Amino acid sequence: MDGDVTQAADLGKFLREGLNGINDPPAFGYILVHHTTKPATGKDRAERLWHEVMYDMAGGAEIINWARFIMSLRPAVDKGNFNLVLAKRGMRAGVTKRVEAGAGWRDEPVDTIPLKHSKSLIEIAGRKRKLPAIFWELRDADPAPTEDHPEAQKKGREVTESFAVYRPFFPKPDQPAADLNTIQKAANGTKPISRGKLYECIQGWISMGLILYIPAKDQSGTATYTLAPFAELPKEKAQVRTPEPELPEEATDNLPFG
Repeated sequence: MDGDVTQAADLGKFLREGLNGINDPPAFGYILVHHTTKPATGKDRAERLWHEVMYDMAGGAEIINWARFIMSLRPAVDKGNFNLVLAKRGMRAGVTKRVEAGAGWRDEPVDTIPLKHSKSLIEIAGRKRKLPAIFWELRDADPAPTEDHPEAQKKGREVTESFAVYRPFFPKPDQPAADLNTIQKAANGTKPISRGKLYECIQGWISMGLILYIPAKDQSGTATYTLAPFAELPKEKAQVRTPEPELPEEATDNLPFG
């Protein structure tokens, strides 16, 4: 693309006007591959929350806002181990794992797929020496966070507040974004909620694609939020860690992807 990958105007011209314009009317989907920012260290790594994984890629937030779905391949603690994180709308991908349930089994939705480099070797005609296979294999999941394993990934806590109740207090996509304090003050006039509880809810709604997260421009700035372009009210209450609401048909008719 031409321009600056950190600037929303340049990204919008490439993604929304360029790529979306080519695919109008929608007939196919794009798969974009992009690199992450430099590895986080110290405090930045320790405070990385599960919903922030989608913002690891280099460039402006318009990349994340444009994409309907984001996967991030992230290294785990042990060399050769990785996690494929379904970072945006991951719980709507239908990926499950089998877990014990009483005398039987049940399929539990997941948004992280543990992977590792294959150690298999392949034979090639004319060569005596076998060569390593370039292949991914499934592996056991990382251990849950404990005092002995502080490096294990942490998950957000479950929240059950209804998105429908707090939706009116968020700016619309064409309005200036608002920070957490502004949204809380607006909500407290009708539906009081603590700052911490609202923050937890917002992280869940971000993962569902209902809210857009706009990172601070610098360390002294403040992150802000707006409604996602198609954050229509679902028939059921939007809750974290439950099957995510499907977008209404009328909201998906003009999307760039099928």
